[in-house]
Amino acid sequence: MHMLFILAYTRRFTGNIDGLINLNFLHPTAISPYDRSIRLTSDILSQNDMPEIRLEDFYRLPYGFQARLLVEPSLASGFDGTIWLLTDERMGSAAQIAAWFAKESGFATLVGDTTGGFYGGARTNAPLHNTGIGITFDMLYATDSNGRPLEAGTVPHYFNIPEHDALETTLAIIQSQNN
Repeated sequence: MHMLFILAYTRRFTGNIDGLINLNFLHPTAISPYDRSIRLTSDILSQNDMPEIRLEDFYRLPYGFQARLLVEPSLASGFDGTIWLLTDERMGSAAQIAAWFAKESGFATLVGDTTGGFYGGARTNAPLHNTGIGITFDMLYATDSNGRPLEAGTVPHYFNIPEHDALETTLAIIQSQNN
């Protein structure tokens, strides 16, 4: 079982958990009903060992919920070889979550560059009073169970060999493993 932690800047952004869960990266069936409760992030931190958490990020994210991903990869086809996932900085959003899950679960070996990251899903606009300026920002912040922010991207198992792309690097790795 793999866990994501979804944190929000204000309780208002967490009002419709089902709507948040229906973003491209999670399905409602993948989350247990008891995990949907909004809690203070201080409670989440005290109940979970998250050694790579950036505590300064939690000071501005007071609310959150914990999502337990109950999906494990299955190779019903009987294929027992290595699955290689080629990655680069253009992978974001749902592709970032797929790369993270593939690495976290051991489903695939990632080769290439660090992914572009997950950008917090839904965005909101906030007008700055008396200025006429509006800003747009992500409403959510997602981390894995170790506290690594998914917006930072997923680091591959193998970076590209200089002067090679991800496919060429993968083929070189396979060749070196077969020798």
